[in-house]
Amino acid sequence: MSLDALVKEAQGLPEKAIPDVIRYMKFLKFEASSFDDLNAPATPPRGKIRKAGILKGKLTIPPSFDDPLDDFEEYM
Repeated sequence: MSLDALVKEAQGLPEKAIPDVIRYMKFLKFEASSFDDLNAPATPPRGKIRKAGILKGKLTIPPSFDDPLDDFEEYM
C-alpha cells in the first residue's frame, strides 16, 4: 500500500477517529523499531517495576476454600 492510499483512506475517516489512527500508527512504528535490534535491553513499562514473590508468605488460603458454596446447593 502506498502513502497516497493511506492518505486517501484517512481522508474518509470521521474527525474524532483521527487521534486513534495516529496513536495506532505510533504503536506500529514502535513495534517495527523494536524488531530492528532484538539484542537491545528492554525498557521497563511506565510505573513501578514488579518483582515476583513480593507477597510470598503474606497471604493464606483457608482450608475451606474448595468446599462447596451454600448458595449453589440447589444446582448440585
